[in-house]
Amino acid sequence: MSTTTAETICPICRVSPEDPVNFCEDQTHEKCCKECISSYIQSTVNSAFLGSCPIIACPSACHQSGGKKKKKILRFKDWASQTPPEISKRYGELASSLLAFLCGGCHSLKTLDLGFESDKADGSSFQHLDQYFNNEENNSTMQILLETIQIFCSGSLTVEETYAALLKDSFPNLITMPDATAWELFSKVLRIIPDPERRVNLHLRYLRDRPRIKTLCCNREHCFRCKVKDFHEGKTCMESSVELDHSVVNCPTCGIALAKGDGCNTITCVCGKQFSWTAEKENIDRCQQFMQAYPENTSARCVHILCTEMATTGSGMQQAHAWQARNRQEVTRCLQQWFCEKYWPCPSQACAILPLEKLPDGVRQAVEIWKTYRPREVSKCVTQRDIAMHDMFTIMYRDPTSRAMAAQRIVSEHRRLKDRNTNMRDDPQLLAMSATDWIERNPVEYRDGIEAAELALAKQFLFLFGKRKMHSTKPSYVNCPYSFEWCREISNDDLLYTNQNTSVTRPGSVSCYPAAFSRLVGDHSMFRVSIDAAPRSSNWLTFGIARMGMATTSSDGVGRTTNSWGVADDRSSNSLPVVSASGTNVGQFRKFVVGDVLSAEVDTSAGWFEIRLNENEYVHRFEIPTGSMDEYVFAMTFANDHQVTIQCDDAPPTAATARSADMCIHDGAMMNFEHTQMYNAFKKHMKLLLAETESIPDSAGRKAAALVASTTVPSTIRESSLKVPASQWVELCGGQEMAANYFEVIRSEIHAMSKSGREYPWKEPSKLPWLTWEHLLWAASWFSDNRIALKDARDSELAYTFSLAHGADAPFIAAVNLCDFHQHSVDREDLLASLAYMRFYQEDMNEWYDYDSKSREPMVENVAKGCRCLPRHIKKCPHRK
Repeated sequence: MSTTTAETICPICRVSPEDPVNFCEDQTHEKCCKECISSYIQSTVNSAFLGSCPIIACPSACHQSGGKKKKKILRFKDWASQTPPEISKRYGELASSLLAFLCGGCHSLKTLDLGFESDKADGSSFQHLDQYFNNEENNSTMQILLETIQIFCSGSLTVEETYAALLKDSFPNLITMPDATAWELFSKVLRIIPDPERRVNLHLRYLRDRPRIKTLCCNREHCFRCKVKDFHEGKTCMESSVELDHSVVNCPTCGIALAKGDGCNTITCVCGKQFSWTAEKENIDRCQQFMQAYPENTSARCVHILCTEMATTGSGMQQAHAWQARNRQEVTRCLQQWFCEKYWPCPSQACAILPLEKLPDGVRQAVEIWKTYRPREVSKCVTQRDIAMHDMFTIMYRDPTSRAMAAQRIVSEHRRLKDRNTNMRDDPQLLAMSATDWIERNPVEYRDGIEAAELALAKQFLFLFGKRKMHSTKPSYVNCPYSFEWCREISNDDLLYTNQNTSVTRPGSVSCYPAAFSRLVGDHSMFRVSIDAAPRSSNWLTFGIARMGMATTSSDGVGRTTNSWGVADDRSSNSLPVVSASGTNVGQFRKFVVGDVLSAEVDTSAGWFEIRLNENEYVHRFEIPTGSMDEYVFAMTFANDHQVTIQCDDAPPTAATARSADMCIHDGAMMNFEHTQMYNAFKKHMKLLLAETESIPDSAGRKAAALVASTTVPSTIRESSLKVPASQWVELCGGQEMAANYFEVIRSEIHAMSKSGREYPWKEPSKLPWLTWEHLLWAASWFSDNRIALKDARDSELAYTFSLAHGADAPFIAAVNLCDFHQHSVDREDLLASLAYMRFYQEDMNEWYDYDSKSREPMVENVAKGCRCLPRHIKKCPHRK
């Protein structure tokens, strides 16, 4: 008995198709019975009424993806020839009814649909368009236009996407043409579209931007949008229809007028667009309010608000956006005019070098309009900018040895600039871009240069402080670089950014958990915001730090989301804010109020993050995974109608606040900014010298086995160039034994100094009062040469102590500790002692594992597979195939 496969089943009748046909653009899926598809089309067309035109969608199940339908439209030419003529005629009448218009001259109801002429080369419209592309100096061709129309007719592009593609790729000058010229050109495009439904909906989208029409019967001018005869020259539709009934709204896509009787707020237009009736009514009200506020030159005032951030509240900007959405053609012209005047004499050069992420939305829109209008000019300026960017940095810094630090300084300073000057003659952005480009092209040279510079700083630190006792001077962190602007490039676009991107507001309930981010300016960075508006409202206000990649919307907030740490305040309740680390609550703050200052400080290289409320009122410190500044961002999510402003205190040291590096330093002095940089470089080299060989096994003893068998320093430990001969520490202490004893005395402090962030272990005199910074380097160098011997001695002592403490049960307890470690129930010191015991008592451990493998319920299940590692692998042994 044969089975019919899914590929041979008609999607309509669900049996093997008879006389199979496929009218879809996608010819890879199953076919339908000719009779079934004909009945399907006839039923769809006959069930429609005048004033609506259904889309004849492909019935194949392959266009269903994840429960979300992807509509593919059947080719009109194909199905029209296979169905009765009255069906295609009826379909054309339905489409034409969408453009039905009552002429004010003859008072007859006629359609504005131009009909289909021909999409072949012999048609007059085709020839007119082909001649247009041959005469125009642009990169578009007739082939690009035909491909766009074909994709549109197949359903792969929406009406809005198609119209935007036509403006961008085929007719970039259409937005600046007079109405008559634009219509003469666009009407030719409509006449080469065979599908009536597609043609009419694209026509409606054009009329949304340009509602001036002439009826086909009397050739009399009207406004299609507000239905006024003798077009209202010099006035917008909103200005012309002030006294009309505004219970009617226009579709946001095609612009057709709609009236609502009853039912829910979700409206589906005849063009297929779904929108909220209430939201559209609110936008109409905003347009009325905006027109009343600016009755003269309304569109020009709208552009002024969009481009200059003159709106200090969310309502003014919302009104401007609402006006723009309903008068896009006029506002687009004003944007182009404003941009040309603002950046005269070369707006195209401005498109190439303006820092768009730091500029208002209107400026970014104007740039995109100008790029569409003058693509060749902008492309030429971009090429010139790239040439200048490629060479500028290397020309200014000819010494190869100084380039790495110069590049780091330029990029860091550029990120810290609070007020970006948009004057193209002195904007530092181009130099910063050139430095970034050099870093990307020369990563090895950059890394080596930074390491050489850090070594030089560490040597300078030893020169200035080497002979001084460590508790006599302390590093100053008060000049830690601050992040003080929101990075709009990676933040939520629905938030409102003002005051040069230092203030951010969530207007109403836009988005869901909208997030704003600020980049770190260094591995050690600070961030501070003041709460300007905090009404009782819905949702959470959260603040803290997150890994790069946190969602800009629909997260659970900072601290409550994985890979984020911070404080979260539920603004809809009286519950106290919770301090959370990756979704785990670890503490509480008090309720936030207006005027509160939230501070954050992070050291990514040291692996800590601290959050504070009003400096010292509430403080909490987190441990975070170590990494670089590029892996983290300061982050906030906002409750409804909340606003915060970044505060900064990042001025470099001056003569009044900090001494120069070449001045005399006395006991008890605080290191200034330059000294602290030297100290941090010295710390990095100390960390290299003090790198340990011991590590904790990750899973199933994989690293533990290698650890027990290890007898050499891991190759990943990079040697420090600051290292000195170990004999200097031995001579200072009076022998090898005393050197080891003295090192043990200061072991905890010396390791804390190399690994901590802001903590400073030398605030008081050391247990060795005579110890200087130079002595500290000698001790670390001695440890670097003797780390293996010291580890062996320490492990031997641990193993012996473990054996004495547990006696005959020591092998069993060691094995249990290793197994329990994977459930996070064993102390680190107990684990290290167990590993040390396994290393020095291998015969006893192997004997116990062999005994365990013969028991009915062995602790290590896979020991029967021949694993002989210590400790045994619970899962797969990497040493056995």
